[in-house]
Amino acid sequence: MDRAPAWGSRAAEKFAALGAALLLVAWCAREDVQPDLYFHLACGRWILEHGFPRANVFLDPSLTHPFVDPEWVFQLLVLALESLGGPRLLGLAKTLAVLALVATVARRLHGPARWALVIPFVLLAGPRFVIRPELITYLGVAWHLGWRAPPRGRALAGAGVAQVVWANAHGFALLGPALCALRALVAATRGRPWRGWALAAGVLTGCCALTPYPLGTLIYLPRVAWDAVGQERLPLAEFAAPWSAGASDPTWLLLLGWTLASAPLAWIGWRSGRLPLDRAAAALAVGALGFPYARNLPLAALALVTLSGPGLERLLARPLGARSRGPLWIALGLLAFGLARATVDDRFHANPQVDVAPGFGRVDFKAYPEAVAAWREHPLPQPLFNGFSSGHYLIFAGQRPTLCGNLDLYPRSHYEAYRALLDGDPRQFGARLVAAGFRSAFLDPRELSPLLVEALAQDPAWTLRYVGPKALVFVRGAGAAPAAPDAELVFPDEERRGGLLRALTLLPRRGLHPRLRLHLARVLPALGQGERALQLARG
Repeated sequence: MDRAPAWGSRAAEKFAALGAALLLVAWCAREDVQPDLYFHLACGRWILEHGFPRANVFLDPSLTHPFVDPEWVFQLLVLALESLGGPRLLGLAKTLAVLALVATVARRLHGPARWALVIPFVLLAGPRFVIRPELITYLGVAWHLGWRAPPRGRALAGAGVAQVVWANAHGFALLGPALCALRALVAATRGRPWRGWALAAGVLTGCCALTPYPLGTLIYLPRVAWDAVGQERLPLAEFAAPWSAGASDPTWLLLLGWTLASAPLAWIGWRSGRLPLDRAAAALAVGALGFPYARNLPLAALALVTLSGPGLERLLARPLGARSRGPLWIALGLLAFGLARATVDDRFHANPQVDVAPGFGRVDFKAYPEAVAAWREHPLPQPLFNGFSSGHYLIFAGQRPTLCGNLDLYPRSHYEAYRALLDGDPRQFGARLVAAGFRSAFLDPRELSPLLVEALAQDPAWTLRYVGPKALVFVRGAGAAPAAPDAELVFPDEERRGGLLRALTLLPRRGLHPRLRLHLARVLPALGQGERALQLARG
């Protein structure tokens, strides 16, 4: 083996490792922005009080729609953490899970290939490092893809216990035995030993049935896959294809470039004997689930690491690769430092509704405590119309909204009816709500057209009851005069934290991003409050 020159010192390798670690910390130490967490907290609370739900008990319509909750262990866990330490403890727990995931990926890579692949893995999967049950699936898939041989004896027993936890924490748990079955099939077709993989597949499938919903858990993943293939894709950000943003999206460019590079690297790894065909087939199956949807990009990243790693290690083990290790380590370290700085500054966050600051807390950009407190004194008439992503918090607050982001709670036709209310003639929005039987409307100005707000404001059948930085509430019938926004409203995005990071130049100096204020200013003219809109817009 060629000895690495002076540039290939351990110091250079540690520099690359430090850069990769800082990049990972930058993605983990970001305030969580997932509104879904409120539903999981509410569902965990329901389980403690009433037992496992068997039907939709959270939304006003579709109360008889069957509901399978394959995530109850996760829900009870986050409820306990929230009760013990609030959002910060939840953020720390998420960080530990992400560290375990990246460690599982990194431990099967060696030399500069480790940092060369950990960095793009973190960049591609980082936007999904959030407090959601999918983290359990990412850990399980990473663990399975690292298996060189089927588990036996105690290892199989341990895998069975882990599979039971997985099956009660996320609906994609059937991926585990499915990957084992696929590896058994590939081994059998090539005349290799396959019974160990088949035994593991059978044992783990049985473990998936050890839940309060045995049949529902076993058919959950096939049903989701069937719906994805057989039905039109819903117009939701999480269901969007990674390429939908176009060539200007750095995530799509990274995914495309890495995919193209993985083909020759996988061939090199297979030819060198470092990438068995059964593991490559398992990685391709995981990639097929990950590539079509932005929400599944961590699965695509896991597949690409598995396919690329052995071939890249082989290339860098050759004499030319050995001599270039030192400069490569330093280049990777510099790249990781720059990417970490951009991540802390929220340069990779594309949500136009919120600014995310460093920290382990939570951005409550879909929380409405002021609005809920206001109508507790004057309860809103039911049924209540609300926006898609606001339903999670309303359920958490003890309300019965008409919709939320959990598509398992209602039939697809219910979501299509909701879209029909929003997509018709804006001038008839109020009339459509009346015809549908709604008696109140909870609107987040960040996710609705000002034309819809204007239609309700001008409709004599509706009265504006509440205006806040993140919510407008209308009720049917005559009532008090339209409410004016509180002049003392505090907009959290005006208070940009990170002074120490800016002083150390880890966080660039830049102006404020008053997104909440601007979103409200966008709709105030529709309410006849143009002067107030100008005041908000000017800050």
